[in-house]
This record gives sequence, C-alpha cells and structure tokens, in this order.
Amino acid sequence: MSNLANLPRKIDVRINPDEELTVIVRSMRMLSPTLLQVAGTIDREDSCIIIRGHKPNTNIRGCLLYVLDYHEYDDVPDSMLIDCQFTLAEHIPAAL
Repeated sequence: MSNLANLPRKIDVRINPDEELTVIVRSMRMLSPTLLQVAGTIDREDSCIIIRGHKPNTNIRGCLLYVLDYHEYDDVPDSMLIDCQFTLAEHIPAAL
C-alpha cells in the first residue's frame, strides 16, 4: 500500500456517540478520487467494536469521512495489537 504525504500517526473513528476506535495508521492510499483506504493497527480490546457502530466516521483535517468497509486480521494471536484495513468515503451509499 503506497503512502500519502503527511500521514496522521493515528485517527479516531467514532463508532457511537460515546465510543471511539483509535487506529494507529501504517499507510493510506487513494483507491479512487472519492475513496481512501487506511491500513493500521488497533488494540486487541477494541476488536469488533466497529460492528456495533451505526455509520462509523472520522474527521480527517476537517473532512468528515464515513467507514464503508472494515476488516481485521488477527495473524498473531499473542500480540496486543490487531491489524485492520478499512475504506473511507465522504458519502455513505444509499444501501448502507
């Protein structure tokens, strides 16, 4: 995954009004002019928190982006972190 310039070190994805998922960013890339893909890690205790969310979103440099697609990869069961990859967009498709 190719990096964009000036990556944020971490981003907070708002899951519900009282819940946020902190993602340590490893890389980002534009999939299209309207889709941003993020790869990073989350704390093991935060695993699957995003499934409870209704329209999860994050604010990156003043732009509100919604999570369209989210996957976790638990390749090292003894690790304190879990890899994740998700896609952000400015608008939520009507199907969601």
